[in-house]
Amino acid sequence: MIYLADVWHYALLILGCGFVIFFHELGHFLAAKYSGVKVEQFAVGFGPAVFAWRKGVGFRPMTTTPEMEQRTADYLADRKLSPPGEPPTPRETDSAIAALGLGETEYRLNWLPLGGYVKMLGQDDLNPEAASNDPRAFNNKPVRKRMLIVSAGVVMNIILAAIGFMIVYLLGFRTAPAVVGGVMADSPASFAERADGTRCPLVVGDRILSYDGKPVRDFINLSMNVALGEEGRNVPIVVRHRDGKVETLYVLPRRPGDDPQDLVSLGVFPPLELRGPNPNEVVEDQSVDRALFPADADAIKPGDQITAINGTPVGKSDGYWMLNQAYANSDGQPIALTVRGANGIDRQENIEPHFQMMYGVQDTAFAGMLPRPTIELILPQSPARGQVHPGDVITGISNAATHTTIIDPTRQALVDALNSAGDQEQSIVLTLQDASGATHQTSPIQPSYQVTPERHGLGIQLGIDDQSTVVSGVQPDSAAAKAGIQSGWRLTSVNGQPVRNWFMVRKILADCSAGQNVPIVAETSTGPQTAPMVLSQADIDAMRYMTFTSDLSASLQQLEELRQTNNPLIAAEWGVLDTRDQIVQFYLTLRRMFGGSVSYKEAMGPIGIFRAGAAYAGKGPVWLIWFLSMISAQLACLNFLPIPVVDGGLFMFLVVEKIQGRQLSMNTQKIVQIVGLALILSVFILVTYQDVLRWLGKA
Repeated sequence: MIYLADVWHYALLILGCGFVIFFHELGHFLAAKYSGVKVEQFAVGFGPAVFAWRKGVGFRPMTTTPEMEQRTADYLADRKLSPPGEPPTPRETDSAIAALGLGETEYRLNWLPLGGYVKMLGQDDLNPEAASNDPRAFNNKPVRKRMLIVSAGVVMNIILAAIGFMIVYLLGFRTAPAVVGGVMADSPASFAERADGTRCPLVVGDRILSYDGKPVRDFINLSMNVALGEEGRNVPIVVRHRDGKVETLYVLPRRPGDDPQDLVSLGVFPPLELRGPNPNEVVEDQSVDRALFPADADAIKPGDQITAINGTPVGKSDGYWMLNQAYANSDGQPIALTVRGANGIDRQENIEPHFQMMYGVQDTAFAGMLPRPTIELILPQSPARGQVHPGDVITGISNAATHTTIIDPTRQALVDALNSAGDQEQSIVLTLQDASGATHQTSPIQPSYQVTPERHGLGIQLGIDDQSTVVSGVQPDSAAAKAGIQSGWRLTSVNGQPVRNWFMVRKILADCSAGQNVPIVAETSTGPQTAPMVLSQADIDAMRYMTFTSDLSASLQQLEELRQTNNPLIAAEWGVLDTRDQIVQFYLTLRRMFGGSVSYKEAMGPIGIFRAGAAYAGKGPVWLIWFLSMISAQLACLNFLPIPVVDGGLFMFLVVEKIQGRQLSMNTQKIVQIVGLALILSVFILVTYQDVLRWLGKA
């Protein structure tokens, strides 16, 4: 259903995008006038004109050109300035137009508001032969002036983006601060250290003031600075802890995996608030099956506010930090939340903490012992949908074709088995244990979900079975492997203390000393076994610096702070820096897309952009200005790609002409233009198709 407010938001967005396009074309127009090129049309949109305006003629439906040409012809005929039967020269025509007080440029609004153009004499993007002998024609100007004209639109878009961001910061803009809201285990952030080499991991609540000597403005700015920085070098960061202490730490940023296209990062998450989404900004999708998500993901609903954790009242400023402390102190036990609903009524919710994911592709391990995998969430396209549920522990996987079975598989063994079956178009059967402890098997399922172009799976996200102590595997050369611990063992005691889950195992191991002989008692298929395990300091540190979270995080609103200044110079500086970040991010994303680490399915077409833009318009004028500034910066990048038909392609032709001293042949230009046009149309159709799929909930 479309509401009147939605129509208004789309109208504002269309007007805003029209202004961005107008500003781009204004750059070409002003540069052309400055260079002495005759501009015949200045248009916003494509196709037939809705109306047009010309100096000396005024507004007219469709176009003013026939009237201008007729008046010019009558003027020349009356004065017989040209020999009979010969067309007037460009100089005579220009003189007639000037004498009649007519403008040489027609300003027009066309039917399709998806772009715009400046039509100059002697220049046509789709017709390289549109040359003219007129000295004021585009093709007769020096290469440097044509370069100026072609690049002026891009320059104007960059200027507009910087101005837009400047206005945003003068009005005030809410954005995620550079505060640590979560730290991935074994990430660069978890190995931060002081100048003397002592380990001092970043923790929830730390505010990062500067990175590598550059002030950090917000969380996005932090992420960009890290991604664009050097890998393999200790970088100084200035941090203010929650107690107010400011100190300089050093981190070694790195990629999460071996893929060179992965972004360098610190492995930290933005901060969250202890409240659900704004109900005025949430549109419930009735087609979403909530059974695909963990139960805790629905503990907080739009408009909810967490007011107490385990009976202790919490406020907005310290709430998420206190929730993180509750995770760390829970030993895996449920955490009680007092939640105030949008109706003002309090209720109680219990959530289950679990271990934070490891940085990169590593498995969560306890001195080399690997827990069993669980099903955390299920994608709508999963071929296993309806047979598996969030929270199910995977206790076995069988290949229906080869009749091979893996009992208590590790995460990696499970992934490999699914991929192998998917490659061979074979079916698998999963053995699952639900929350009540009951065991059941699925019917044969073929792993047909394409996780990456090289890997098949079931379209499920895996977690770990942290509520038991079953060992699914042992890492080679680890303390557990040296102690003789084997897969299938269920730990019952660690260092003389009974254990029921991996939280208790972690806590006991974290309190041990390096070199200490730690007895591990376990139930095995042959009866109770005891294994003496000797831990290294690295093993103990790995236990101490494990971090925690819950499925509740997906339902909480991101913490935002007002970023505003009354100083126009500071606002201008921020605007320029944000514009730079947008440009760098565009080309970085494009590079990753070509490298295969970002799917083309993530790209947005006109439909997606308008839907997103309307949502931003609904959040208020500042958000709309921010969105249009971002679009202006990215339009500049898109227009300057070296693709024929867009400004970057035309600029490339001029560079070639400058180098070789002459233009490319007409046939070469035509072929390249046709290829470029075909490429742009193909991309347009592809991204529009993806937009439609997303709109229909199928992508």
